[in-house]
Amino acid sequence: AGLARRGWLIDLVTTRLDDAPALPSGVRVHALDAPPGVHSARFRRALAEWAAGRERPDLLLSISFAGGEIMRRRPEIPSICQAHGSAWREAAGKLRRMDPRGLYRLALHLAAERPAFARADRIVAVGPAVRDYLTSFPYGFLDPAKIVVIPNGIDADACARAAGEDRSAVRGRFGIAGAEKLVVAACRLLPEKGVFDLVRAYETIEGRERTALVLAGSGRDENRIRGYCRARGMERVKLVGSLAHADALVLMRAADLVAQVGTRPEGLPLVVLEALAVGSPALVSEGLSLPDLGAAANSVVRADPRSLASIAAGIESGLRIGPLSPETARAARERFSLEATLDRYEHLINEVIRN
Repeated sequence: AGLARRGWLIDLVTTRLDDAPALPSGVRVHALDAPPGVHSARFRRALAEWAAGRERPDLLLSISFAGGEIMRRRPEIPSICQAHGSAWREAAGKLRRMDPRGLYRLALHLAAERPAFARADRIVAVGPAVRDYLTSFPYGFLDPAKIVVIPNGIDADACARAAGEDRSAVRGRFGIAGAEKLVVAACRLLPEKGVFDLVRAYETIEGRERTALVLAGSGRDENRIRGYCRARGMERVKLVGSLAHADALVLMRAADLVAQVGTRPEGLPLVVLEALAVGSPALVSEGLSLPDLGAAANSVVRADPRSLASIAAGIESGLRIGPLSPETARAARERFSLEATLDRYEHLINEVIRN
């Protein structure tokens, strides 16, 4: 959408859409007959068939290996792959969780990912750790020179509006007393997001009776978390369901700490950048790929997501940091704004097309 606003004509090819998002003029959506939301073999075949008879575009921008079949069948099209992680790292996480079905699916993904990354003219890694994954086993065949790091972009204006909210008033809306500390997790409630372990670690922290934990999101771990908290009388844990993006930003603004402690290897979750951009410290998994955060780096605590003791220590440490200064939060918004990200993408796209 951002590139379309800058004058690019975008053909957005995706799976079946149950609810198509509102997009600006300049974006043409092509929903193929394939299961929604997954990189299935059926989608890749349908995508290649869709592209077969079409006029050559100026560029193919592939989310991970989704466009691999187009690259194979039409190698004359300049291409960029965007990497948020790697199937190999994802497989390691599935192995730790003893998820054989997930491992089988990821083995197929790995088989598709390697040739797609090899054929791409350039690869965008969303963080330095992702770049490092792609230059080590089993991706060591990739030329490091064709990998460029471009962090995800955030809505800087929305973050600025949230940063201007009165923290006490927001806390009051969620039933948080003025003297209480507030930890927030805003994500899907799935096993790989580590929210259940966050709740278990929170149960052990010093001063828990003066600290509230608010979970904004939904997912298959929701009933498990509710049952656990109910059985243990954990009244200071509040599940508020999925929030609109603007409301989630305001909630993070009110937090003393925003936690993201998933076990899944992720490239760069936007919620971490958004937390810093609204002025709140963040607790993140130690393996999370973070770019240069500037002065905001002093407001980030890391924890081992496989250790409840490490997560609990991270919560206690993070709650001692305090809010970011307005200047530091503003610098984070400028550094990771969507416009800054679009500038980098547009420069790279023009370079690939020229070459």
